[in-house]
Amino acid sequence: MCNILIEFVVCVEDRYGISFNKRLIGRDKLIDEFLIESLDGSEVFVDENYLKYSKDNRFKLISEFDFNEDSNESITIYCTSENSLAYLDRSDEIIIYYWNRAYPADLYLDYDFIRTNYKLVEKIEEIEGSSHILAKEIWRKIDG
Repeated sequence: MCNILIEFVVCVEDRYGISFNKRLIGRDKLIDEFLIESLDGSEVFVDENYLKYSKDNRFKLISEFDFNEDSNESITIYCTSENSLAYLDRSDEIIIYYWNRAYPADLYLDYDFIRTNYKLVEKIEEIEGSSHILAKEIWRKIDG
């Protein structure tokens, strides 16, 4: 039986856009630092799209993870494309960073799905990013 705890991290613009023309919209050094810090005891999985922006070799490709194996792991998935967005509904916790800007997008986060299936447990209005102020929400899956 697979008992993997999945933490899903995503950065969005004002209308919940994630990327445009396969280019990541919201990227900040703060999020990279968070991902590196979360390596403590868990693995961070990214997709090929993210590796265009970060050369950190501590991240693993999501395509290399076997979600069907018998495991009790905790992992983090950083969503930067449709490939990683496919794991949203399997996530136990979702962390949303708000870029607080409006940009064109062609890939969006389904915020209605999150509000229906997850409970907001923490909200931070202002986090000093490297270029401007970010906001952060942490959502946990509703049991049931």
